[in-house]
Amino acid sequence: MASKSLQKATRLAPVSLPRFIFKRGSSYAVRYSVPTELQKAAGEKEVVRGFGTKCLK
Repeated sequence: MASKSLQKATRLAPVSLPRFIFKRGSSYAVRYSVPTELQKAAGEKEVVRGFGTKCLK
């Protein structure tokens, strides 16, 4: 059984996120590029959407 201090240190360790997931304010969002051939139809070069959550679990 792990000690409480080890459990606390593990729980507080920072999480490395993929490049396309980022924190926006207190919640998380995803950013991805629109392929060049679809940018004119989509009207944007990248799409950003919020996950609607403050926790990634």
